[in-house]
Amino acid sequence: MKRRKILIIHEEPTLIRLIFSFFEDTYIHNVVLIESPTRDIIDVLFLFNVDRAVAVGIDGSYIKAVNHIFRNYITLNYPFNKIESHPLELRCSLTTV
Repeated sequence: MKRRKILIIHEEPTLIRLIFSFFEDTYIHNVVLIESPTRDIIDVLFLFNVDRAVAVGIDGSYIKAVNHIFRNYITLNYPFNKIESHPLELRCSLTTV
């Protein structure tokens, strides 16, 4: 159980607060929505590589788990694409100031 991270996630009124609740141990610099015809990507931007490493996890395990939760358990009342709803995907990137 030493290498496992357990978070209790509850219902949030806004998407941004939900994203921040998944990455509570890191400093998030910015969050950007990238819309495309086939999927919507939320790019979580970090200033420091150590924060991005915590967010991604060992071999990408944490971000894969978060994306699995977003694909299968999180629904939006007002999807970004009004015609057709696509599952959201989170991506962690480094940025500069």
